Amino acid sequence: MALQFFLRHDTRRFFLIWLGETGSSIGTGLTNFTLSIWVYQKTGSATTFGLISFIATVPSVVLLPVIGALVDRWHLRRTMIWSNAAAALSVLWITVLALTQRLEVWHVFVVIFLRAIFVAFIEPAYLTSSTLLVPKEQLVRAAGMTQSSFAARQVISPLLAGLLLGIISIPGITLIDFFSYVFAVIALLMVPFSAFEVTHPATTERSLRRETIEGWSFITQRPGLLLLLVYFAFINFFIGVEMVLLAPLVLNFSSTASVGLALSSAGGGFLAGSILTAIWGAPKNHMKSIFAFGLLFTFSGMALGLRPSLPLIVVAAFVMNFCLPFMNVCTQAIWQRKTPVSIQGRVFAVRRLAVVSVMPISFLSAGPLSEKFFEPLLNRDGWLQPYLRMITGTGHGRGLGLMFIAAGLVTLFVQLGVYLYPRLRNLESELPDMTPEENVAGSVRANSLSAVAPTRSET
Repeated sequence: MALQFFLRHDTRRFFLIWLGETGSSIGTGLTNFTLSIWVYQKTGSATTFGLISFIATVPSVVLLPVIGALVDRWHLRRTMIWSNAAAALSVLWITVLALTQRLEVWHVFVVIFLRAIFVAFIEPAYLTSSTLLVPKEQLVRAAGMTQSSFAARQVISPLLAGLLLGIISIPGITLIDFFSYVFAVIALLMVPFSAFEVTHPATTERSLRRETIEGWSFITQRPGLLLLLVYFAFINFFIGVEMVLLAPLVLNFSSTASVGLALSSAGGGFLAGSILTAIWGAPKNHMKSIFAFGLLFTFSGMALGLRPSLPLIVVAAFVMNFCLPFMNVCTQAIWQRKTPVSIQGRVFAVRRLAVVSVMPISFLSAGPLSEKFFEPLLNRDGWLQPYLRMITGTGHGRGLGLMFIAAGLVTLFVQLGVYLYPRLRNLESELPDMTPEENVAGSVRANSLSAVAPTRSET
């Protein structure tokens, strides 16, 4: 029951932290959107505008393995408090510079880069905290709540920033962001220190390099978890194609207002799915749910490229992104249950690195592939034009639609292929659940998989 989740004493603690982190996530999105617009207006350069997104992403990808190991070493609450406080100070610096009219473009780059590092510490600590503060049977619902924190940044922040920019200036928006971090720190201070205690295995040597490698070793020695990473890497590639090509796809036959409608529909689908998973959870059989929603995700993504029809694209974009929270919370619950809590930081960091690193590949390849390869196939003299004319239509811009269909077909074949692999299909029953009290000293041994015990029944 959703109401019981909020009434339980231990889950109320997580709910308090969730409020703080959701607020700071929205604040982060507010400032990033506002400063990006300011930089573009000041420079008139689309390259500079895109560089901001790159700078905001690099730390969370390159430094994740090391950050994960450090999060496991440090106390979770202290890590989140200091990271939020440091992010708040960086935003306060921007506020002061804007108020004194000394703000320059390089200041924006520095602050966004530094804050990206602080946020990279917050996210794995936030996810690991939910494992400690939430009962096992409520992990899916908690994962839905953490998803809604990130969804709020994507959906609410741009809309709210667009409204606020017409009322208050940059210092007003960055000051709101500053107080959102202050609220997150206050929420963390209200949760007892002991609630975040993690029992680490006794060891004579704790090398940062060794601990960083342990996250990858834990995954590679469990074929089911490794293949789960591969599965979501292909899902993320398809997401990257959508992010790059959705706006050009619509612009080829409609207006910028239609692009806004399509993008809002995509964000709305993600937010709606996140809210539903937070309220009702997800089916108990997580692997079957991942595959079911994965197929719906794939077919709706392919539907984006079928016809130059705005209603079709709006509905397909909504459904495609609606499926993602259900897939994410199911896989998050699996990782939390199967990974010892004392190494979750480094394992989750490697997991995120492996999956997110695929996105730049799709960012760089989707445009050239659609324009240089797929577009000529559907032009007047294209050799696929007679065969696909009734399905995708032909002419300028339909190569982008064919790219969606091709990416969907690749993802579909990968999904069907990995489903036939029993280590992944039976992952939940073959790999035992972990508890925070378990000694994880031998959790990365090469023979650990052969010694697995039957999974405890889930409620």
